[in-house]
Amino acid sequence: MSASLRLRLIVTTLALVGAIWLAATAVAWYETRHEAEEILDAHLAQAATLLAAFVGKEADEIDEHLPAHRYLRKVTFQVWENGRKLAVHSANAPENRLSSQDEGFADAEIDGKRWRVFSLWSDDRHYLVQVGETREARSDISAELAKHLLLPLAVALPLLALALALAIGRGLAPLSQLAEDIGRRDAARLDPIEAANAPR
Repeated sequence: MSASLRLRLIVTTLALVGAIWLAATAVAWYETRHEAEEILDAHLAQAATLLAAFVGKEADEIDEHLPAHRYLRKVTFQVWENGRKLAVHSANAPENRLSSQDEGFADAEIDGKRWRVFSLWSDDRHYLVQVGETREARSDISAELAKHLLLPLAVALPLLALALALAIGRGLAPLSQLAEDIGRRDAARLDPIEAANAPR
């Protein structure tokens, strides 16, 4: 009976903890994805602002000075003279405009690929700068974040199960001892049972 009670307590507790954990993870995942989108959008806007300040000087050398990074090739830029003539672009940029929108954020599709694009005019409004990132790249980043978020939880849940089993087993030990004592007792014995260590 004590083993059955122990198992019932462990399973019920783990089920409740698991449900709460999953709900908390879903909320954390949603919030992380939302924050990642905000950060990535901010990076696009910042890159476009820097390019807009730089164009017209050494624009043809911009791509050569970009640092190496595993996500860098998934971000692209274009600089359009008067918004019509492609003056300079990154090596991975398409020939067509990333977005028909002249200013602000936009979602676009080019050659079957979905892009998130930020557009900005230079101060003299001579150059239109467009910086874009594929939705696929953003999904890759989100997946990486999710992996780092969920991996500790996946490792911690079995450890929690073990800790709960040990804690519940220890907590029920006096009751298990009492059950064993009663099981060994002769039915004809009428003297009181020693229950000093039993839980209330």
